[in-house]
Amino acid sequence: LHVKIIRMRNLRKADLLSQSDCYVELWLPTASTQRVRTKTIKNCKNPIWNETFRYRIDSRVKNMLELKVCDEDRFSKDDELCTVLFDIAKLQVGYKVRVKFVLNPQEQEELEVEFILQNILDCPENIITNGVLVDKTFDLHVKAKDWPKDMDVRFGFDLCTEEQVFLCKRKKYVAATVKKVLQLEEDLQDHEVPVVAITTTGGGTRSLTAMYGSLLGLQKLNILDSISYITGLSGTTWTMANLYEDANWSQKYLEEAINKARKHVTKCKIKGFTLDRLKYYYNELKERCQQGYNTSFIDLWGLMVEYMLHDEKDNHKLSDQQQAMSEGQNPLPIYMAINLKNSYSSQDFREWLEFTPYEVGFWKYGAFIRSQDFGSEFFMGRLMKKFPESRICFMEGMWSGIFSFDVMYFWNLAFDSEDFWYRWTRDRVNDIVPPTCWQVLLICSSPYSPVPPERGSAVQQWAEGVERSPTEMEEGKVDVSSPLSPYTTKELSFSEENFDNLVKMTDYNILNNENLIVQALRTAVERRKQQAPKYYKGALIQ
Repeated sequence: LHVKIIRMRNLRKADLLSQSDCYVELWLPTASTQRVRTKTIKNCKNPIWNETFRYRIDSRVKNMLELKVCDEDRFSKDDELCTVLFDIAKLQVGYKVRVKFVLNPQEQEELEVEFILQNILDCPENIITNGVLVDKTFDLHVKAKDWPKDMDVRFGFDLCTEEQVFLCKRKKYVAATVKKVLQLEEDLQDHEVPVVAITTTGGGTRSLTAMYGSLLGLQKLNILDSISYITGLSGTTWTMANLYEDANWSQKYLEEAINKARKHVTKCKIKGFTLDRLKYYYNELKERCQQGYNTSFIDLWGLMVEYMLHDEKDNHKLSDQQQAMSEGQNPLPIYMAINLKNSYSSQDFREWLEFTPYEVGFWKYGAFIRSQDFGSEFFMGRLMKKFPESRICFMEGMWSGIFSFDVMYFWNLAFDSEDFWYRWTRDRVNDIVPPTCWQVLLICSSPYSPVPPERGSAVQQWAEGVERSPTEMEEGKVDVSSPLSPYTTKELSFSEENFDNLVKMTDYNILNNENLIVQALRTAVERRKQQAPKYYKGALIQ
């Protein structure tokens, strides 16, 4: 079989600023396991190849030739523009056939290929097959080797061992904090210690800034050490990644971390596009390709995020954050991302993928891998090819979802944070315990949405009996919702005044609702006590 790739006409554009860098890939699995391709013709709408490929085929089997038109990208995975399957059985021996595959009738896009099928006069060869394509038996002798029983993928819906150990250590901090906040006379028993989580929603630099204010408010109320989990999405993952560079961040006053963030949020971002910086991006993407990764524009965005949040290269990795949980001294961070499929709309298919310093995985499927193995190749639960762990900036680029229409679509459809979590997770939740049994207490859901004050006078007060000055009242009028707001998700930089105002507002929202938060803690402890198993003289009372 002779296959001659002649030309393309009216090739579609796959690049924003230029024509496609096109090549054609051929694959005939019944003749060869190798995929072959033409040379790449750069920046051309009507490329001409005139390249011929030869195959030796067996007419007794079904021969389907796959022709794939691709756009070559230097630092990301090549774009597959279209795929054509051709049945070789349509050809007649001794005839030359030229076929024009119409790829897009509206744009008159077509691929022109020439086929010649000839008989071979040589003696037939003995073909060894797998018994499927050609019915011929053979004997296979193999030597089995012992494999370790533990797989590299963890299957199940329980917490991993490391997280269970962390929770035991964290209980000491939570129990002491809750006792102090609730002014309890006796220490809490293990089963009485509530599991408290902070969940946040995305919004770019706005959510990054606002989360600092919310955490500062919790710290001022001495409640931060009662938190066991913090979950983040989009911009709040940037806050979390920055904080967890310090293994003892929650044990320190957050003003220092906020001042550091203030410096980077208010700096000019145009320097991220200087010639030296672009060279740095180029070299980092090149190195990532050499490590075996398929790079994309999201990786470039991650490098830009690195510049926005740091003065120099950040070598931290997700697994490094295990040091921040070694003694239970900080809450466990959970970074969230949404997994989508090209062939489905975001409403038909969406699933949450979570990242912790210990594991990465889907609760939906009960499948998890070690965080340092994320990005490597697996097969049948085994690690087949290990890639170096990605730096945290590449993870931040993936978590941010700033270029994902679907993530922002989710957000815009949701009225508030409670509605967000309810609408997009309710149909995926299985109630395995009665609705009245709280397993996790949610304290703070949306870090930047204004929380209603407890009573009318609270708007004029910073704290009980402390009046706000006219200047402070004016600073409290922060526009976070109108189209003219300085805090829209497209804004990557804030002025110093806007940064400070947003931090103060979210800090105030927490302080203003101290009584509600404390009451929620008290209710959680009471319900924990009610759910505890009761014993009499060592016997369980049913």
